[in-house]
Amino acid sequence: SIFHSFFPSFCLSCSICICFTSFHSSRSVSNVPLLQLSSYDGHILLNGYPFLDSKEEFEHGTLACDVMHPRRNEAPLSTISANGTSIADVDRLLEETEFKGFPVVLDDESQLLEGYVTRSELKTAIERALQVEGISNASRIYFTERAPRLLEGDQSDPVSLKKILDESPFQVSNQTPMETVVEMFRKMGLRQALIVRNGRLQGIITKKDVLMHIDQLSQLEPDSQLFR
Repeated sequence: SIFHSFFPSFCLSCSICICFTSFHSSRSVSNVPLLQLSSYDGHILLNGYPFLDSKEEFEHGTLACDVMHPRRNEAPLSTISANGTSIADVDRLLEETEFKGFPVVLDDESQLLEGYVTRSELKTAIERALQVEGISNASRIYFTERAPRLLEGDQSDPVSLKKILDESPFQVSNQTPMETVVEMFRKMGLRQALIVRNGRLQGIITKKDVLMHIDQLSQLEPDSQLFR
């Protein structure tokens, strides 16, 4: 029939069109400077490199600690203490940074990782807390089970933010090979990974860091089959 004779040709034409479009898109995205990529284009680029399927050839020896931030001569990672940070301190942190979230540590000295809190949830929680009688900018926030002991001079009630704490953020050892980190970002759709050593926060790797790492490798070995 006319339908049966037309349908296979139609499907073949669509398939060719889709394949060409995908190929053209990936080639176009790969030629755009990384800093100009949208999050969607970054996702395409991250999924466009085939080297993750060629682990035997991908032996650059780069570790998570080599790519993470902060690096030497960089400011320390912005964190929040799990027990004792004031609302005023958090407000200042939100005003001075544009990070989408913050690691929560037991205290500044130990840097033991307690979890992760997003910027939006933190901001909303503080705005709601300040509407409660007895809460002020001097109030201390806490992410632990028990409220911190009142210090001399404390006149405002503490605020529990435990409900907004992600107690199981994605984290990897600082000695994790970068090929493993990149594979996790690609398969799990991660935006960031916290880097730890014996439970202590060392740094962070974002999707942007991963894309920069891939780009640097492709420049080091432009003729490699991994980046064709």
